[in-house]
Amino acid sequence: MQLLSTISIRPRYLIIYTIILLTGALILVLIFPQQLLGITSTVLVGLIAVRLVARMITNNLRKRVRQLRETAEAIGRGDLSRRIECLPDDDFVKLAESLDRLADQLNEALREHEKLQQQLTRSEKLALIGELAATVAHEIN
Repeated sequence: MQLLSTISIRPRYLIIYTIILLTGALILVLIFPQQLLGITSTVLVGLIAVRLVARMITNNLRKRVRQLRETAEAIGRGDLSRRIECLPDDDFVKLAESLDRLADQLNEALREHEKLQQQLTRSEKLALIGELAATVAHEIN
């Protein structure tokens, strides 16, 4: 078991599954020695099928995580229009919805900031005009 602790999680599960499958196959071969070819071919097909399914699941998971990461990075760069496409039964729906809500909130905050910035600029201009008018009025008197 010390050897298994040095292996990463995914290969560790595949190795444990293979050990269990091979142990079962060995027991079957001991019970039914005349079925060696059938048992061996079934075990090989099972191992290949598990490997392919594990690869498909892993690739799909990596793709979804990559999409989430790229969207988060785009929002971090200021691209608040970026969204994630979600399938109805996708496990990442809640995370994607949270990220979309965050982008919407940031977009709203940015609009509010720009509005306040415009109001401040307008107020500063009006204050400057008032100051100029006061100076001119003082000079006329």
